Amino acid sequence: MSTMEFDPSLLGTKDHWDQRYSDELANFHESGLEGEVWFGEEPVVNMVEWASTHVPSTACPNVLDVGTGNGHLLFSMVEVGYDASRLAGVDYSQGSVDLSTAIAKRRDEEEHAYKDITFAVCDFLDSESPIPPPRHDSTSDGVWDLVLDKGTYDAISLMDSDQQGIAPLERYVPRVVKLLRPGGYFLITCEQLA
Repeated sequence: MSTMEFDPSLLGTKDHWDQRYSDELANFHESGLEGEVWFGEEPVVNMVEWASTHVPSTACPNVLDVGTGNGHLLFSMVEVGYDASRLAGVDYSQGSVDLSTAIAKRRDEEEHAYKDITFAVCDFLDSESPIPPPRHDSTSDGVWDLVLDKGTYDAISLMDSDQQGIAPLERYVPRVVKLLRPGGYFLITCEQLA
């Protein structure tokens, strides 16, 4: 697989994201602010509209959000009718999962069933890092009907190569393929290649 090379950046480090989500979680508890919507609201709207057309909520799809951040994309899916218990968000930052879970709990008190979304810590690129299987999977094969990425590819593209000199992006596509049900969809918003 050929990938474009980008210079490593602070945005490609786990320490950066751990600190960022720690700060955002503190802000959430102090002021109720849910944190930044990475790339803004327009990509979220576009992704939800695309999903609603191609993988409608009426089909009861199992949906995985890779690098969920504050969970905003999944919350938006619930708002248009997706079953929260069929949605999962993973992130390698515990702070992200803590923030998403806290937001879901607070939103759940107001409306919908946000707390039914599964949020879990997972290093997406590490094939040994377990990704929670869909809760409603009759086949028990652990694959998803729709995998979403809103900005994670960008952060991964800014990571340093590993000790063997392999760019993290080299592990990205094979991991997505393993998680996708045959005939499933992968929807990505990426600024790096724009």
